[in-house]
Amino acid sequence: MNWVQEKEEWLIDWSDARCLKELAFDSPEGGVARALQLDDSHDVFFSGLVEVGDRCLVCRASGLVLDVFDVSPASEVLVSWRVHLPSPIVQDVGISHVSDANAASVSVLLLTKSSVIFRVQVLLRQQVLDVALGGYTACKLPSAASTFAALGRDLAAVGCFDGSLHAFQLLPAGTGTPVDAAPCAPVYTFAESNTGFAGFFGSLRTPAQVLSMAGLGASQGALSSGFRLLTFSTDGYLRLWEAGERRARVVTKLAVLSASERQTMPMVENLSCCLRLSPSRTRACLVLRHTVYVIDLSAASTPTGFVCKEVHAP
Repeated sequence: MNWVQEKEEWLIDWSDARCLKELAFDSPEGGVARALQLDDSHDVFFSGLVEVGDRCLVCRASGLVLDVFDVSPASEVLVSWRVHLPSPIVQDVGISHVSDANAASVSVLLLTKSSVIFRVQVLLRQQVLDVALGGYTACKLPSAASTFAALGRDLAAVGCFDGSLHAFQLLPAGTGTPVDAAPCAPVYTFAESNTGFAGFFGSLRTPAQVLSMAGLGASQGALSSGFRLLTFSTDGYLRLWEAGERRARVVTKLAVLSASERQTMPMVENLSCCLRLSPSRTRACLVLRHTVYVIDLSAASTPTGFVCKEVHAP
C-alpha cells in the first residue's frame, strides 16, 4: 500500500520526473531544438503498462516528444528518458512494444502521423536502465493508419481505415535519416483468399477494418519461421493469421458477435475495442463497449484454433 501511495504522488505531475537522457530521431541540424518548440501538452496519451520481470514502464506521447518513465516497484524516484521525433505519434494507437525472449530489453515501436515507424530500445539488464535509438522505416500505406502492433523488434503490423492490413520491416539503425526516407512496400499484406462464385463477389467487398490486434510471436506450424497475429475487425470476427515465406494467410476465424450485433460494428469507434495478451501469450482479453471476452489461444488442436468465452457479470 505504501508503494501505491508513493506512486500516486508521482503521478500528480509527470514533469517532476528526473530526465536521465534525451535523444532525437532527426537530422543533426537542430532536431532537438525544433522538437522542443513543437511539444504539444494538449495532445497527450499514454501507452499501456509495459511489464517485464520486476520492471514496469509507461510511455507518454505529447506532440513530437515521447517520454519513457520507470514506475517499477523498486524505483526510489521517478525517472524518465525523452525521445524527440520528426512527426507526432498516431493518437491512441501509435505505441506498441515487444520484449526479447531473454527479457534483456524491450523494443518500443512508434507509428507517427507521417507513416514512419521508429524503434526505441530499453535496456533492462543494468542497475540503471538505459534507452537507445533503433531502426525505422517509412511505410507505403493506401490510407491512414487505424491500428498498430509490434510483431518483433524490427517488424510491425499496420491496419488502415480502408480495411487493409500490412506488415513492415524496419531498416537498421543509422540508415540515412527518417526525414528523407522513401516509403517502403510491406513485406506482408494480409488478405483472405476467396475461391469459387461466392468468393468472387466476396472479393469485391471492402475488407473489414481491423479495430485491434496483437502479435502472438513465432509460428508453431508449417510456417515455423514466421509469426502469428490475432485481429478483431468491424465484421465481428476474430482472425488468427500466420505469415512466413513472403505470404500471409488466415488460419482460422471465429464470429464473436451475433449477426445483428455485427451489423452495428462499423458504427463503433476504435476506442471502444481493446485486445490484450497475457504475458505468456496463451490467453487474450477482448473488451468491447458492453462485453468482455477471454480467448484461450493454447487450444490449437480445436477446429477453430482458439476458444472464446464471454465473461458474465457476477
